[in-house]
Amino acid sequence: MPFELPVRAAVATKVEPSAAVELSWLLFACGRHERSLNLPAEVIGQVDDFWDDGLGIQPETLVVADLLGCLTGWDIDPLLDLEHRALGPVPVLRLATESTEVRHAVTRRVTQLAASPAVRRRYSELLRLVWSYGGPVLEQSGRAAVDRAVTRIRASLDHGSTPLELVHARHIARSQEYLPLTTRALDGGTALISPSYFAGTLGHVVDLPGAYSIAVGTGLSADAAAERGTAERVAAGLKLLADPTRLLILTQLRQTPAAVGQIAKQVGVAQPTASVHVRQLREAGLLTPVRDGGATRYRTDADKVDVLLSQARETLLDATGPARSADR
Repeated sequence: MPFELPVRAAVATKVEPSAAVELSWLLFACGRHERSLNLPAEVIGQVDDFWDDGLGIQPETLVVADLLGCLTGWDIDPLLDLEHRALGPVPVLRLATESTEVRHAVTRRVTQLAASPAVRRRYSELLRLVWSYGGPVLEQSGRAAVDRAVTRIRASLDHGSTPLELVHARHIARSQEYLPLTTRALDGGTALISPSYFAGTLGHVVDLPGAYSIAVGTGLSADAAAERGTAERVAAGLKLLADPTRLLILTQLRQTPAAVGQIAKQVGVAQPTASVHVRQLREAGLLTPVRDGGATRYRTDADKVDVLLSQARETLLDATGPARSADR
């Protein structure tokens, strides 16, 4: 007997800017001693030394923001004024994305912050100090970039893209280790995608009490630019090889060099047409001119063809799995 079953509605994924995420990335950059913001060494030292467990700053800033209700949006004041905020009872922090050591450390830290106004005051002073360097940069150019990314991602979702399609293939959210957690959060409606200016091209996943935070960078790193440049060169080379006449010319010239007139006869095209194909192949480095008396003959540069095919193979087949080193 046929029954009509209810259709499960797709769960909307939240896409929001987050000043708290930006601040967490500023703190993370201090931990890696990055100098992109020219933070003074003493500021980096204060971030490193704030907690006495030797782990540096961890996701406790995001946990606190989540508990205060300021994980989304551009309002950073609650985090910068912690001494006058009540965190209330600290819930059990599952933090499924973190190691046992980090999970225990973050729980201790948030518990200390909740219990002690003095610790909250010192922590806010640290956050204000770091934000005094990053905040103006964000206002000058970063905020606009994040807002554009938010609009773009929302529009893509509205037009039928899935959230994972909008996260680059090497993002940690798509790694073998974290994909099950990411999928569960997306299916359960707890995922929060936050484009981040200070994340650059990197990203994070953090399992928070009220959300599964997925930060995606808005920048283009030198590595990403280099990869795109390689892809463009490979695509141009493959476009040359995709023409049967040019491919036949390369085949004919593997053993015996020939002049343009001879090439035209060998492949059955008019000499002007052969000249165009030879010029294109030569400009791509796939043909090498050989002087023979007063004539110029051409031969296939097998090494250059091999490099092109190797790059194509690496670009298409050898980029295996998410690069953990490319993400937080």
